[in-house]
Amino acid sequence: MNLSVIGLLLGDGTDADRCAYIRKNLITVYHPVRTAEAGSESDADGCDVL
Repeated sequence: MNLSVIGLLLGDGTDADRCAYIRKNLITVYHPVRTAEAGSESDADGCDVL
């Protein structure tokens, strides 16, 4: 991150400048997850697959 971006984000720019920077640089990351069994079927304290 360069100094001009740090200045922009810390207050040297307008709200419109900050919004424009965020819209240009924002990304979405897909992170696939799932719930898995913790413990065995006979373990009374274990978790089942949801």
